[in-house]
Amino acid sequence: MEQLAKEEGFDIKSYHLNNGVFAAKEFKVDCEQLKQTINFSCVEAQHQNGVAERNIQTVASWACANMLRVEYNWPQHASIKLWPMAINYAVWVFNHLPRADTGLCPDEMWSQCRTTRDDLRRAHVWGCPVYVLELALQDGKKIHKWQPHARLGIFVGFSHVHSSLVLLVLNVVTGKTSPQYHVVFDDKFSTVNLLPTEDSINDQ
Repeated sequence: MEQLAKEEGFDIKSYHLNNGVFAAKEFKVDCEQLKQTINFSCVEAQHQNGVAERNIQTVASWACANMLRVEYNWPQHASIKLWPMAINYAVWVFNHLPRADTGLCPDEMWSQCRTTRDDLRRAHVWGCPVYVLELALQDGKKIHKWQPHARLGIFVGFSHVHSSLVLLVLNVVTGKTSPQYHVVFDDKFSTVNLLPTEDSINDQ
């Protein structure tokens, strides 16, 4: 949190926290060195930190909805192991979605700067099938016309270490996640019924 604040040009002066990990001695010592104050909500009184608790509940419910959508539309690739990625994408949407009362998104409230909201235009349905252009074609090379021109993957969010247009795709064969740019989305899962149950498009 401290590093994120510095990157955004903020100085944190105080924390209002729940107990648990935030009550650790190392965290308290670090706050003292940085001259930051801490106050805790009462034990079993999460309502004293109601804003954070409500936001956490919202993000978790959105992530759950994402997981259930995949389970319903593409059950062979639904897995509890995808939960961290579903949470990360729900957080991304939450931070970029304007609030009804203020018209500002959390990112704007944090940075105190208005944005163009262009980021929302690149939002897609989490967990939907994506078709990644074959690497040779991405490099401008040619491949045999009967060879697959794309490989199947699952959209699981956006990369935090690349351009904002780069997304993360889970390979359905290897189970590995990689950053990709040249993709086509199937937000409605309309191609799922045309795909084999177990095999990748590369195996056809």
